[in-house]
Amino acid sequence: MSGRSRNPSPRRSHPSKALLVAGAAAALVFLYGVYTWLGSGSVAKTSALRGSGGHLERFHTWKTRSFVDIPSEVLSRAKDAKIEERTLSFSVDGKALTVFFREVGATRTGSSSGGFSILLLHGAYSSSDVWVKTKTLHLLAALGYRTIAVDLPGWAQSKNSKLEKYQFANFLQRFIEQEKLGRPVVVSPSMSGSYAIPFMMQPEPSSCHERMRAYVPLAPVSTELYKDSEYHRCEIPVMIVYGTKDKTLGLTSVGHLRNMPNSEIFPMEGAGHANYEERPDEWNRLFYNFLLALKSEAE
Repeated sequence: MSGRSRNPSPRRSHPSKALLVAGAAAALVFLYGVYTWLGSGSVAKTSALRGSGGHLERFHTWKTRSFVDIPSEVLSRAKDAKIEERTLSFSVDGKALTVFFREVGATRTGSSSGGFSILLLHGAYSSSDVWVKTKTLHLLAALGYRTIAVDLPGWAQSKNSKLEKYQFANFLQRFIEQEKLGRPVVVSPSMSGSYAIPFMMQPEPSSCHERMRAYVPLAPVSTELYKDSEYHRCEIPVMIVYGTKDKTLGLTSVGHLRNMPNSEIFPMEGAGHANYEERPDEWNRLFYNFLLALKSEAE
């Protein structure tokens, strides 16, 4: 045996592993920052929901303006709102449909004295009745907007009329044409995003203004169908509303739709997925101010 001592070889560093660890740490910090931003929002975005007792209340994208409460005279008129119930039969891609809907605010010519029309959709296992329960239809009637809340094919009083998913965008187009809604403001919660998102984005995102006056997504599905760069080409006013307790569709949809350049995010603190049902007064006030901004922008 040799008397020479054997020194262990020095450990070799692994710079690639170190870089991976550092990169992972940076990514976690970034994701935490995004999560915090989405969950709490900027002061302007979050406080807009809080009424006269809130903090800074501003629109920053469509038109900078102070938030206001719904006037008492409007709320008084809303109590006496008359909601009509109708059905419409037409065809989509050769398939005959009969759909049920509720309507307020129509003049004899079918136009809207509010300046533009509004189309209210609904989520799965829901119906147009949700907009009666939240008093949103009553409010819009008092404001003079022609508004239709439709039972989508396969649901509630339209359950006998069913379509394939690829026909959903065509359904909205045909329904809007049949009812002469022009370029409506579209409100789409949850499942109804499978109708509203393709309708807004097809055939080309940059032409979305030809189909919609504005868009109000309430944690909709189907936002993942389009790239961030495609959303960036749709420049209509967008009011994104989600509940901070909605950690699935809420955060997913916000992550995509925030790429729309004329969008603003309004978290409802402590609300879940169906935020507009949980906080109807808060929702109605928020929507009222959005409509004020749209009307001011058009004048």
